[in-house]
Amino acid sequence: MGGHPWFYYVPYRPDIEKALQELRRTEFAAGRYNPVIWFPEFPVGPDSPSPGPQHSSIEAALRASMEDGTRSILDMDRVSERPEYCAVSPLPERELVRLYGTTEPTPSGCCFDCQQAKA
Repeated sequence: MGGHPWFYYVPYRPDIEKALQELRRTEFAAGRYNPVIWFPEFPVGPDSPSPGPQHSSIEAALRASMEDGTRSILDMDRVSERPEYCAVSPLPERELVRLYGTTEPTPSGCCFDCQQAKA
């Protein structure tokens, strides 16, 4: 069983749930998910493929991707205070400060080399 790394950058929003759901809608509308794009590339940018949705809803895309998952943010459906299956969870503020020097990180403050994630 393998995993496929994915990551996204969105503008800071205090409401993480709204940010997550907006990103999910954006990526679904762009069609950047398996099985439309078998292995979507990251990070997503203005030149990223955008074939449009090939399913009637996010839920239909999830069903079509079966056990492989969508290999995208569509697989995450909620925010949880602690790590859970199909959920994103925020880092504690002290961990954000330790990693990024701020509680509102930006892509330029990324703590890992984005190119490594593609390897």
